[in-house]
Amino acid sequence: MKEHLKKHICSKLNELAGQHNIKILHAIESGSRAWGFPSTDSDYDVRFIYVHNLDHYLSVDGKRDVIETLIVHDPTLGVDFDMNGWDLKKAVYLALRGNAVVNEWHTSPIQYVYNEEFHSNLKKFINQVSDLKAYYHFYRNYMRQPWESYREDQAKKIKIKHYCYVLRCALALKWLDNQKTPPPMDVPSLLKGGSFSQGLKDQIDLLISKKAEAIEANTIERNQILDEFIDKTIFVERQRPFKDKLQERHIDKANQLFKEMVLLNNLK
Repeated sequence: MKEHLKKHICSKLNELAGQHNIKILHAIESGSRAWGFPSTDSDYDVRFIYVHNLDHYLSVDGKRDVIETLIVHDPTLGVDFDMNGWDLKKAVYLALRGNAVVNEWHTSPIQYVYNEEFHSNLKKFINQVSDLKAYYHFYRNYMRQPWESYREDQAKKIKIKHYCYVLRCALALKWLDNQKTPPPMDVPSLLKGGSFSQGLKDQIDLLISKKAEAIEANTIERNQILDEFIDKTIFVERQRPFKDKLQERHIDKANQLFKEMVLLNNLK
């Protein structure tokens, strides 16, 4: 990523932090740019985790735990751009509940704000509380319904971006099968987590190269090798997670992480 674009996004994050009186602990790129298959007109999806001052958490009234901006065209970036963030308390709670998105934000290859202490503590927490069944459930169901509609459709073409989305989920499932750890966000890293045939890797490389030259709306011919890999991976039945038990087992670790990060960032 070009340095001047990264600096521009960081300046936007600083402005947002000032407007909401928050400290951003972690900010990354999500979406196709971070996943490893951007198109020529891919937008920027900035996501972040933030913390408020101590008084915010000590008040009795309910507080909103999400900050979102409108999707707008940014002249400097040349494409659409938005920023969405979760309060630290929400992020820790979702990680406790097996939400794969928190892990994805943690492993994004494009980072705008990096707090080493928070990053290290979050990684440790995710590794301690991760329930792989919850991750399986997330990736299997995230694109299963859209993929089923494509399978039933007689048309031989598919939106190239949708093909990439489903493929990434299938690769994440294979990572879980092989590595037994939370999967990374991006396709290049996911490919390192398993033994794939050269034919499959060649077709994945070809798909990504075609998307790099396309716009988001472009379609592509379906590919038998990719279709078979996605079908065999996504439609494997797996055990559902028991989220209530997961929460009970690790709630003390979640509370400790939340309190430590709030106090630490209010003393600085």
